[in-house]
Amino acid sequence: MRISIENKVISFSEPIDSELIPEKFPSPFEACPHMLSQMAVKQLTSFLEGDVYWESVPLYQDLKAHNRIGKMFGVLVVKNTKGSIGFLAAFSGKLLGENLYKYFVPPVFNMLEENGFYRKEEQALFEISKKIKAKEESPEFFKCVERFKAHKTLIETEWEEIKHAYSKSKSERSQIKIQAKSTLSDIEYRIKEQHLIEASIQAKYMFKKHKAIYKQKLVDAEKELTTNKTSITDLKIERKERSKALQEKLYEQYLFLNINKEFKDLKSIFTDWEVPPSGSGECAAPKLLHYAFLNNLKPLCMAEFWWGRSPNSNQKKQGEFYPPCDEKCKPILKHMLKDL
Repeated sequence: MRISIENKVISFSEPIDSELIPEKFPSPFEACPHMLSQMAVKQLTSFLEGDVYWESVPLYQDLKAHNRIGKMFGVLVVKNTKGSIGFLAAFSGKLLGENLYKYFVPPVFNMLEENGFYRKEEQALFEISKKIKAKEESPEFFKCVERFKAHKTLIETEWEEIKHAYSKSKSERSQIKIQAKSTLSDIEYRIKEQHLIEASIQAKYMFKKHKAIYKQKLVDAEKELTTNKTSITDLKIERKERSKALQEKLYEQYLFLNINKEFKDLKSIFTDWEVPPSGSGECAAPKLLHYAFLNNLKPLCMAEFWWGRSPNSNQKKQGEFYPPCDEKCKPILKHMLKDL
């Protein structure tokens, strides 16, 4: 049987027995995918193994050479409006290479589109980061920091001497008071005590005055540095605000469709999260279902599997099936699988 690809729907290489077609869409979270999904996976892995198409995909060349960690792939068996059955293929995340989407469904939103808003704003943020780095590493800023450090050291040394003198005079007054009590008469002692109290009040006043002067000297010493830092801080604030705005706009672009033609974006789906988990919407399952609903294809069954070297943190095995992840995919699929 000749394999054809029409509107991303890949025909099966073998005839499909009508008895294999499921009456209801099986849960993608089941441990063992439907037999029809497994047939599609077998055909896709054969393609991944040997097709010359991959010669144009640099990242996959590394993957085949076991120099890079593998990737999740997925298939979705579908029926078109004419009743023909085939399957869609997708991969999780991104792969490089020209004409890659002739075989695989596209992302729900292509954030890396050359003239898209994300790439343009990403470049603008990169330019801001360059300015910040240039200012922080400039000889003028370095000299300013060194001048402040030297000045601060002198001010703090002077302040430490004042604190030491104040503490010493306080201790000396205490000793004089003790000695006076044992050697002077009551009248002489009360006179001496009064003098000591007045001396203590004067010392406290002067100490507070010197403390205020010390603090003001630090402020004055830091003025030049603060001026230089302000321009850097302003750039960092701008970068942070633009980055947040870009992320919010990005969430709005990831619109997921279900069989009822209802759209939901990431923020609407992850209502219990401060921000949606990183990489949400880039897994194979949401890509497959979104493309099917967008093109009036009826989903019949699906499966996801690992292909390539296993990551150290999570030992996946090549060719084995894995359900969609709970953190990123489950909330999205709850919307996408509604009434399916």
